Amino acid sequence: MQLSIEPNEVDLLHRILTQYVSELKPEISNTENFTWRQEMKRDEEAVKRIITDLDKSKSVMNGARQTGGPTSGIGGRSAGTGDGDETVIVIVEETFIE
Repeated sequence: MQLSIEPNEVDLLHRILTQYVSELKPEISNTENFTWRQEMKRDEEAVKRIITDLDKSKSVMNGARQTGGPTSGIGGRSAGTGDGDETVIVIVEETFIE
């Protein structure tokens, strides 16, 4: 799966996912059902990988802006399960800075 988002949407998505992870932590610790707890832990790890990929993409974009190159960032494997089901985040912006 490929998700294309605009640069201004990167920060929004980052904030939403970060808030989700912070709200998920108490849910995990308060859940007595082992299966649900394990599912929530897997979700937490997947979301953390996506956040990391967003951070990497923002770094690529910032580096390109500083060097005057194109500002397109690509985050690699995000929420894949290891069976070829991978998410690639592509931040689309074709601005050149001179």
